[in-house]
Amino acid sequence: MGIVHASFEGQILRCNARFAQIIGYPQEEVSGISVRQITAPEDAAESAAIIRRIVNGGDADSIEKRYIRKDGSAIWARTTVSMQRDGQGGRFTPSPS
Repeated sequence: MGIVHASFEGQILRCNARFAQIIGYPQEEVSGISVRQITAPEDAAESAAIIRRIVNGGDADSIEKRYIRKDGSAIWARTTVSMQRDGQGGRFTPSPS
């Protein structure tokens, strides 16, 4: 299972080795990549809508979407998006490792 922590701006802060393998990048190259950069254009609007719902207080949600791999090929994956909140229920952004 691939795991990603991203900022509210969509920059990947860190990921596990499996996510890097899924998108075809060495793990050390993934930090700093924009989630939009690796999302197929056809899936961008639905992905953005899910993120907006969650940021505005919604629960975790899933989508089947295409990621664009480093070599330009596309790969389908089921993605679950959730938001880590601080103790008061506000936004929490993990610091880069």
